[in-house]
Amino acid sequence: MADLRVSGGTTVKLGRVEGELKVGNDARIQSADGTAVVVTGGAEFHGNAEIECDFECQNLTVHRSGKLRVNGNLTVNGPVDVSNSIVVEKLLKAETVDVGGHVNVHSLSCKRMRVGGTAEVSELLQAETVDVGGKIEARGRLEVKDLQVGGKAEVGGGAITGTINIGGKFESLSKLEFGELQIFGFGSIAAGSSGKKILTSGKLQAEGDLHCDEMEVNGVTLVAGDCDNVRVVVKGKFDVKGSLAVSERLDVHGSTDVRDTFNGGALLVNGRFSADKALVSGNAEVHGSIETRKGLKAKEVLVGSSSRCRGPIVAEVVEVGASGPGLSAFVWGQRLRVQAGTSQVDDIYSSRFVLGPGSRAGRIFSESVELGPGCDAEEVTYVTGLKVDAHVKIAHPVKKVDKLGEPPL
Repeated sequence: MADLRVSGGTTVKLGRVEGELKVGNDARIQSADGTAVVVTGGAEFHGNAEIECDFECQNLTVHRSGKLRVNGNLTVNGPVDVSNSIVVEKLLKAETVDVGGHVNVHSLSCKRMRVGGTAEVSELLQAETVDVGGKIEARGRLEVKDLQVGGKAEVGGGAITGTINIGGKFESLSKLEFGELQIFGFGSIAAGSSGKKILTSGKLQAEGDLHCDEMEVNGVTLVAGDCDNVRVVVKGKFDVKGSLAVSERLDVHGSTDVRDTFNGGALLVNGRFSADKALVSGNAEVHGSIETRKGLKAKEVLVGSSSRCRGPIVAEVVEVGASGPGLSAFVWGQRLRVQAGTSQVDDIYSSRFVLGPGSRAGRIFSESVELGPGCDAEEVTYVTGLKVDAHVKIAHPVKKVDKLGEPPL
């Protein structure tokens, strides 16, 4: 079966082409009958070319620095290989798309797209994997598994169910569902977005409410609304302008600020944490600084040596800087010795309270109270037991009562 050759600089009208089609530089292809041009073999373009109708072939190649323009739909049953650039006014559908320079399409559907330079998709982008070395603008709807961009990515809404890996800048213009979002530069996601995992080494900003099962903040993450998670680890800076919910555990090794309420299964602070109030269903540990304007409530609270807690604490057991014979502290289910040190807490509401050597407390309301050597307390009210070591300072007279009042939380 002979190949059909179209000379450069000419305009031809075609219908169905049996075999291969080879097109010279600056050629123009039109439809002979107003329908699509169908090539049963491959189509090969040597330079610039324009197709003024729908076009279908088995595979498509554009050589050298040529630019191909299709003023309709382009259907390729196999691969598309373009050295320089391609423009498709409507839908580009292919098995794979490889473009060295620039691709600009209305909609695109393929298994894999790889672009060395820039990619522009106006409406729908469907692909299993998208790999862009420079920049991608896909402002419509996405149905993508994995997205990797070396430079800048600006996308609309929809779903990227696998991994999003961005080396430069990432922005979603509307609600996005994602698998794992990896930001090494700057990222911005629309309000209402949700995903399975976020990893930030750069800066990420959520423009409103955000749900993510797991978050690891190594850089900076800002959430403009409420944030709902399963587990969060903060090694950098994490700010939430609304409420933060973490069903399992929040680990703070850097800085976390929550404007409204924190609700969590467990809380570990090795850096700095603040919230309007913190409600923890399990245990809370503080080995740094914590500030809650309305208080911290947990099952048990451990405040390590040289730590500071501002705001009332409500718990069954509270231990502050505790050490010495017979005293220990819990660390995620295990009992460990706690080194002595100067720690400071405000008001305490508990069943059992231990204030370690040299530590300071505000008002204490507890069933039993134990104060180590060199402690300071503003006030002590207890029910069943009081143990006071040497050199303890209590600003007001100690009170023994039959029943404690209701705590603030």
